[in-house]
Amino acid sequence: MNLSNAKSLIIHAADKLSALHREIHNRDLVTTPDHVGLGEINKSLVRAYEHLDLAYESAGCGSESFSEAMEYVELLRKRIAALAEYIRPYRIKNEHISVYSVLNLIYGENQAFNHLASLVNQIEGASHE
Repeated sequence: MNLSNAKSLIIHAADKLSALHREIHNRDLVTTPDHVGLGEINKSLVRAYEHLDLAYESAGCGSESFSEAMEYVELLRKRIAALAEYIRPYRIKNEHISVYSVLNLIYGENQAFNHLASLVNQIEGASHE
């Protein structure tokens, strides 16, 4: 159950990030709600990590797949937090933030979410065997 919860949180966060990408692209502007949206995605990743940790403990085996997925969630969470820091409200008001660079960064994080989903799918496949 914890593994499926983690997977759903990861998929939900990826969907939120894709929606954020579309909104920024359509507006051609980075705004304070985008910063808040990245914070919510970050919180989802923290919860996903907790569920992966519980699934790891309940599996009772030292699976390399779990530790790789957990490390990747933590790395992705830190990168999302760094992106949120890059577009913090103070900076939006006082400096020019390139929409193009923010969109490229978000696109890269979307690719990372795809990789993370495949890691979780591998764990699910191994747990059903």
